[in-house]
Amino acid sequence: MMLCPINMECRVVHELDLGGTNIIIIGEVVQTYSEEKYLTNNIPDLKKINPILVSIYEFNYYNVGEKIGKAWDVGKNYGN
Repeated sequence: MMLCPINMECRVVHELDLGGTNIIIIGEVVQTYSEEKYLTNNIPDLKKINPILVSIYEFNYYNVGEKIGKAWDVGKNYGN
């Protein structure tokens, strides 16, 4: 059993110290790993992965919803 459907190996490119314990780390993905059951045509499939999102601000978890349209196209009218 895989605990995380998609794993990404990253190389640290830059660290930005925001003070205190706050650091932003910029990374470059150098390798990805996944079980075949989470892929379609060798590409990660969101329906098979069924990811959850966390809102730290709200302390809530969310599922990824239905497709709303084609990227860089639907966004022109989304929310209007």
